[in-house]
Amino acid sequence: MPENNQFDSLSEKTKNINIALKYTNGDMEKARKMVNGQLNDVVVTKGRFSVGNHTFGIFLFFYNRENQYIMNINALLSKSKTLHDKISINDNWKFFYSKFKDFVNLESPPETNSITSYDFTRHLLDSLKGYEIYDYIAEANIELSTDALIEMISKLFNREEVHCQLDFEQTSSLILEMSEIPVETPPSAKEHAEGTGPTAEEKIMAKIESEAAHVIDGRVIVAPVKGKYIKDIQPGDKIKVLFTNEEDSIAVKVASAQKAITDEGEMLPVKARIKAKIPLQEGGFMLYGVVAKNILARIVEEENVKIEMDIPQQAPASENTNNPFLLYVAFGSGILLIILILIILLIKT
Repeated sequence: MPENNQFDSLSEKTKNINIALKYTNGDMEKARKMVNGQLNDVVVTKGRFSVGNHTFGIFLFFYNRENQYIMNINALLSKSKTLHDKISINDNWKFFYSKFKDFVNLESPPETNSITSYDFTRHLLDSLKGYEIYDYIAEANIELSTDALIEMISKLFNREEVHCQLDFEQTSSLILEMSEIPVETPPSAKEHAEGTGPTAEEKIMAKIESEAAHVIDGRVIVAPVKGKYIKDIQPGDKIKVLFTNEEDSIAVKVASAQKAITDEGEMLPVKARIKAKIPLQEGGFMLYGVVAKNILARIVEEENVKIEMDIPQQAPASENTNNPFLLYVAFGSGILLIILILIILLIKT
């Protein structure tokens, strides 16, 4: 069943986006989808097995298919069939994990197996890499994954008869961290963590985007003659923006609402009110503009170019009002009318 991801406060949502960014290689759009429950990057593999009638085991591991690595692996062996019987692979992975921890914490007699749980866990982790099973797991292919795991387990136990059952679930790296599951982060995230960490501008952008319901990528319209330099743009200014992703359904709705889409489906520039302008370290600016309620356009412009503003068109002045001859005629007519009235009044007196 899908897991609900509803974050009540904006500050919490911002915090979760920063967590998600570790697992999306800095991709803000993917991070937003992960926070909104629209991106599950982890396959949870739950399994239980038996070797002959003397060894029973369970295992649980988390495979990150976006970055192709095992984030966490757990396994437990026992000579007691109780372990095998009291945990079902059909249980929700969180319940399965909690039951696993319960068994680990039980004060049971010392293991007398020649192969320990630690030996099995190391063997399983090494074999997963060697057997190239990751593609099967990513596709949640139970049949092929089960066959591969039976072979791995059988090899460790000298080719004895092995029975194995598997089940898969989908979740996200963010959910794992929120559930306090100890996980390995991707190599790219480790390199980032060893560096300077998120810059001030990255934190500002993450906060701005986390507060929006949707962010649409776009570009400005360059206007060398009548435009305004980006460095002079201020929050509240209105500019013209052209959406760059015509497959974005929200972008299409916004363009349609602003009557900025042709009969052929081609998008035209839309109006955007500047919410924020952020100077970038590598040069240029990141602009955020409001194009609809709680919907932002995101524009990266590397140069300080002049861009088209959204200025209401003023009605052109009538040619009649700008014609000096007509003004003179009207003025003269007024004077003649006044003289005529005065003459009539004099005659009557």
